[in-house]
Amino acid sequence: SEGNTLINFNMPRLPKSRLAFYFLCFLCASTNPSCAQHKVDVVVYPGSELLSTVHLLSDSAPIERSTYRMEVLKYFAPYKNDPAVQKARRLPYINCDFPVRLSWAFYDYPNLKLSQPETLVGYENFRQNKAQIQDYFAACLGFYQRSHFQEFYEAHRQEYQEWIASFNRNLNESGLLKDLDDFYGFVPSKKIIITLGAMNCGTYAVPDMSVINPYFKNTMVLMIAYSSIIREKESDTLEPSFFSPIWASQLLWHEMGHAYLNDLFAEYKDAIDSLGPIAARDTAGGQDTVVRQYSAGMGWLAWFNENVTQAITSYLRIKTGKMDRDAELKRLTVNTFSIHVPELIDIIEKNYPDRFRYRDFRDFFPILLREFRLRCEKK
Repeated sequence: SEGNTLINFNMPRLPKSRLAFYFLCFLCASTNPSCAQHKVDVVVYPGSELLSTVHLLSDSAPIERSTYRMEVLKYFAPYKNDPAVQKARRLPYINCDFPVRLSWAFYDYPNLKLSQPETLVGYENFRQNKAQIQDYFAACLGFYQRSHFQEFYEAHRQEYQEWIASFNRNLNESGLLKDLDDFYGFVPSKKIIITLGAMNCGTYAVPDMSVINPYFKNTMVLMIAYSSIIREKESDTLEPSFFSPIWASQLLWHEMGHAYLNDLFAEYKDAIDSLGPIAARDTAGGQDTVVRQYSAGMGWLAWFNENVTQAITSYLRIKTGKMDRDAELKRLTVNTFSIHVPELIDIIEKNYPDRFRYRDFRDFFPILLREFRLRCEKK
């Protein structure tokens, strides 16, 4: 029929050697997920753009500068005092990822719907009130309709495609996904969606999006913020571009690392929990105080997850030449959030490169925990 692709079943007979080759490729892909490179979707999510727009109009949230920011201000100027904008001004706390982190509560574009979040994913500790956020989100849904937000989004589709194309260069030309797949050797259990935010000032990961919206089952979302790409060069005269292999490697490898590691951390939770008191005994350089302070705030499991994820990220950045070793390690020393990273890198370098011993990183993970325990006990 018209518009359908016709498939020719009268295929030429192939040599047996080539048939054998194709069979081996099929067998590899069907029995060993690590044979195939993991795929991700890269999007510009309407819900995130909606909240960022309201936050910009409210003058109460950090927003990254660019030509796109100026376009948003110009288009939505008549809605500067919309009820949603006024409610944003009354929120007790807005930072670089909250409440945009919850923006996937909005779904089913273009007929946008709202699944009111039943959790604030940890931001209850920052004077947030769930009822206030739900009321605010309902107002934002009204803003979407009142401001004809869909028209703005559709008018900028070409610009969004250019952002996506620029970010995809990091994945294709620089091989960032291949390097990650080669290291871990397996495919994460969740679907991964990367959303790009030109107005966002913080990159983050939501490992289980169904916690925010049941509509997105078995999905992990990564926000790649333009601010993390452009860094100190932001300007209202620059069009957003997300091509930057040096910083994209940090953002992508770290945030996607959570997709690979979260199931492992759940599986080995008891063993990791038992490491907390041992690691906190390390008083060299005042680490005892730092570890206790940070792990108490976010929990030891999450704290150690961040350190392992960053250790793998830094290891790959050094190995692939994205960053000089000394420069990468020096960069980490200014961040007490990464206290365990240097020794974790050392454990990986000394043990994991011998891939003949391990099927993939899942096989190596208990070895990593054992070696980390031994090093902590010796201090």
